[in-house]
Amino acid sequence: MDGVSKTCYVYTPTGWMVPSGQYSSWSGAYTYNTSTGALHITWDNGNWEDWTVTLPETGVARVAFAGTASYTITHGRGYGSNAAWTVYCPITSVPRINYPGYRVQMYYNKGAITLWPSSGSGWYPDAVNLTNFTSPTGGGCLHYWNPSTNSCTAGCGSGTHGGTVSHLGGNNSSRNMVLNYFCSCLTPDTAWPCYTGNMHPFALQQVIDDSGAMRGWVGIEAQNMAGYTNWEFMLRDNTTIP
Repeated sequence: MDGVSKTCYVYTPTGWMVPSGQYSSWSGAYTYNTSTGALHITWDNGNWEDWTVTLPETGVARVAFAGTASYTITHGRGYGSNAAWTVYCPITSVPRINYPGYRVQMYYNKGAITLWPSSGSGWYPDAVNLTNFTSPTGGGCLHYWNPSTNSCTAGCGSGTHGGTVSHLGGNNSSRNMVLNYFCSCLTPDTAWPCYTGNMHPFALQQVIDDSGAMRGWVGIEAQNMAGYTNWEFMLRDNTTIP
């Protein structure tokens, strides 16, 4: 990037892809009304939640949290199809196109929980455009340095590179992927373009339709490091599904 070639690590939320197998799961039962699209899930631990199922196009279904549950869930989106769970898209085959969509953010700071934006459902338009992403040597990820973005202007370090650096990575063995990005100016020029400090890491899961094609992803960023009082969660829904 910017004339410098270097081997850099791509970071993923702990336990999502590395180390493997660190996850929790719930089991339960569901009822589904094919006329209204109402999906009610009752978990074995006693919790329950309501979702709405829609069919935006042939070959893929969308689910959205309906707003009622027995616990503190507030937002959620997902997709499903008839493709086998073993079907995935390797990172080198991910279409480098624009993935429109939405995200919602909630954070805790100084004793208060804030949903941003606070108006409407909280979901707001936010696309991920892979058009200018390139594959580095080895093909383990796609990356892009956008020097023109003006989102990083405060709290920067000693680095002289402007804009943001983004990485989209995958383990090429499942639908799991990671997206992370950071302000370029946080990276000291001696380390550029590598960075090991604060960044925005999203655990992503590919959305696969009936034909086996990758249509985008859903994901979450969790900033809740042990020992810190404040936290932030952000959900992302970026697909080519209308």
